[in-house]
Amino acid sequence: MCETCGCKPMARSRAYEFISAAFSYPDPDLVEFLQSRLPDLENRFLVLADRPNLGALRALRPAIMSYSPGELESEYVRTFGHTISKEFPPYEAEYGQSHIFQKSQNLADIAGFYRAFGQELAPDLNDRLDHIGVELEFMHVLCLKEAYALAKGHPEEQLAVCREAQAKFLGEHLGQWAFGFVQKLETGTGSTLYGLIGQLLMAFLTFEMRTFGLEPGEVGDPVIVEPSEEGMPDCEACPLVVPAAERG
Repeated sequence: MCETCGCKPMARSRAYEFISAAFSYPDPDLVEFLQSRLPDLENRFLVLADRPNLGALRALRPAIMSYSPGELESEYVRTFGHTISKEFPPYEAEYGQSHIFQKSQNLADIAGFYRAFGQELAPDLNDRLDHIGVELEFMHVLCLKEAYALAKGHPEEQLAVCREAQAKFLGEHLGQWAFGFVQKLETGTGSTLYGLIGQLLMAFLTFEMRTFGLEPGEVGDPVIVEPSEEGMPDCEACPLVVPAAERG
């Protein structure tokens, strides 16, 4: 392993990919995917040499291994419901943004990040682009691009673009609300499966923010807005209805 082979950004990419998948709505293959990735992810965390990440993953492992596909779907619905949870919504725009236009502006900014790196949204997946899983997947892509650029010996300018985008997205979006989301999730679910996934996310994002010299954002309670018809923006332009990004 060295600083120029791409091992570290690849390890970070795999961590983002795993946690993104863990927070997605379970399809029949998700349990097998998560279970099969556990050994690899432990090795990736060894590359990063961060004990809290390893500890959180090892605490999560027996819970993940105990679930069947049907049980995982039931647990997801119990935790997050069929509509937006008012206790711990997994959507950035529900935190600290009390007006529908604030949310729309925030979502438009997130969409701009995705477009800048050629990320299109899958038409067959129905979720919002500010879902925790989608934002984590975007970070997975950015880290993967950095790992590829290192492995192929791309110029430092290209590497800098990937790294700056990671720091900017963490500093302006993911790192500003995900800690509040996890704290609410842990309070509401304790050591259930999704509480343990939240602990893994907390450990990993703490490592990430420290790596970039960033401070976790402080957000208040989620604010679920039920807008009036007069206050609704044009539906075709509203980013609230954009489907989720395709899992890579």
